[in-house]
Amino acid sequence: MNGNQALQYRLCPYESGGKIVRRGTPAGGLEAPPQFRPEGGEKESVFDEQTLQRILGLINKVCGIDFQNYKRSSLIRRIERRMGRLNLAEIESYERVLTGEPDELLALGKDLLIGVTHFFRDPQAFETIRKKVIPAIAECRRQERHIRVWVAGCSTGEEAYSLAMLFHQFNENSAEAYSVKIFSTDLDKDAIAAASQGIYPEAAVTSLPKPWLRRYFTRNGDLYHIDKDIRQMVVFAHHNMVEDPPFSRLDLIACRNLLIYLQSETQQKVLSTFHFALNPDGFMFLGPSETIGRLTHLFVPYDRKWNIFRQKQPPGPGPVFASEIDRGNPEAARTRTLASARRGHRQLKDLQSFMRTDELYTAFVDEHMPPCMVIDENNEVIHLSGNVNPYVTLAKGRPSWNIYKIVEGRLAVAIVTAMQKVRKEKRNVYYHNIKVSGPEPPTFVNLIVNPFSLKNKKFDKLVLVLFEKPEHSGNPVRADDEFEIEPNVNHRMIELEQELRQAEESLQATIEELETSNEELQSVNEELAAMNSEYQFKLQKLSEANDDMDNFLTSTNIGVVFLDTNLCIRRFTPAITKEINLLEVDCGVPSGISPITSMTTASCAMPKTC
Repeated sequence: MNGNQALQYRLCPYESGGKIVRRGTPAGGLEAPPQFRPEGGEKESVFDEQTLQRILGLINKVCGIDFQNYKRSSLIRRIERRMGRLNLAEIESYERVLTGEPDELLALGKDLLIGVTHFFRDPQAFETIRKKVIPAIAECRRQERHIRVWVAGCSTGEEAYSLAMLFHQFNENSAEAYSVKIFSTDLDKDAIAAASQGIYPEAAVTSLPKPWLRRYFTRNGDLYHIDKDIRQMVVFAHHNMVEDPPFSRLDLIACRNLLIYLQSETQQKVLSTFHFALNPDGFMFLGPSETIGRLTHLFVPYDRKWNIFRQKQPPGPGPVFASEIDRGNPEAARTRTLASARRGHRQLKDLQSFMRTDELYTAFVDEHMPPCMVIDENNEVIHLSGNVNPYVTLAKGRPSWNIYKIVEGRLAVAIVTAMQKVRKEKRNVYYHNIKVSGPEPPTFVNLIVNPFSLKNKKFDKLVLVLFEKPEHSGNPVRADDEFEIEPNVNHRMIELEQELRQAEESLQATIEELETSNEELQSVNEELAAMNSEYQFKLQKLSEANDDMDNFLTSTNIGVVFLDTNLCIRRFTPAITKEINLLEVDCGVPSGISPITSMTTASCAMPKTC
């Protein structure tokens, strides 16, 4: 017995007959669909955690795949499905079966790798890729004209080839073609081997538009071969995106309907890996039920409906050097060591020269510029410079770089008010003698809020805030902006801001819970789709066998009548109509009131001959 001929039931001989009869009925002919069990929900007593871990260890040993990072509810559903096929109720019994039957262990490993995929799955999403994403990538790569794509969890390759066809069509309509390389990876070695061949049955290409099918496929009997030009664009490889090093310098990463099976911590790890692998402003294409969670500082939504995101630099008070900001280098938030490692060609002498330049700019900003901070569009402080200690405090609770959390309330209101004017009117804002309250006697400060950059679009949403002591301002050469607010109104505004912040955090927690439930439902849907594909294949085989039987019975000259257990006529061969006057309407009629009875009676009434 091989992996495709899995054992269905383990029964004693005297139980076999009843089970076969029950399998013949509609109620016994189908497996129970997977049940929705929210992650972290109540555990069933039949599943012992230690036994489950031993099973996962067996799979890892034989298949080389560690499923510890998968959601427990998904693992249990797939194991329940295999146990139902073997008519087992206890997971310990199933563990003994797995220990003694390697074929069943391999079959379970295959079941856990749910490889549901289609050509141009979610056609509107791929239409967005064709119309918006590919042109944007081409614009970014207009100089080097080389595009790199990674399809993670490609299964049998349909989505990888779909992207290849879109890029090939774009090249055909371009004056100068781009060099496109698509790296497609998966844990399932058999799926990778099938994808590498580029051969698909007719059922796999039914969703393709006819022009695309004629343009990019060649029919050979019942199989369709992918075009050679498309096949050469794609490189397939076995790869574990959780444990293995990722590809780099990518313009697009497509990972659809895979993250929904992974635990939350693993999802965040994978998404962080994708952020590292992407080029600045690179794209990430997720499934319709997958989200980036709290990693909003790593990706910005590009198309919310189809979960297409664009890479961005994470905010934070890390080593952002003034030299890199001035030059518009999007790698500013990465450390100098990481940047050197990714480029790989920088000489030690050049690196030392850059370090000296950074020291020069740092000394210039710290010693000759007033204290300042850079704030992004989410009111998060991403850079501090100079002595900002008199104006910055750490709030209690969870650490945050939001302006309301690290700056005294009245000063924060003044900064945010000025930032709104800066973003709306694109001009500098100057507030004179803003009161700063604190544990020490209150002081006053002049606020200068400027657009960070009016020339570089990458920084057009950033705002520069400078703190200037009133005694150093001298005679102002700028007009003061009005900022007057009553103390009680100011206090109420601060309270409302805090309430709004709490409401946003509560809403975010609710959204995350809904996203988790949505992922779980999507994973159940994927499993149902996998089961449906299996049933479609079985029904097709059954239909072919039934057609063969009909052809055989029609062509034979032997008269045969088939009766069911209640002696009702089920079918008959054409040859029997020469002896018995049977019609199609007699199917389902008890044989006792059919022409068979009269024929039998007549035969019995005939005189016996010697």
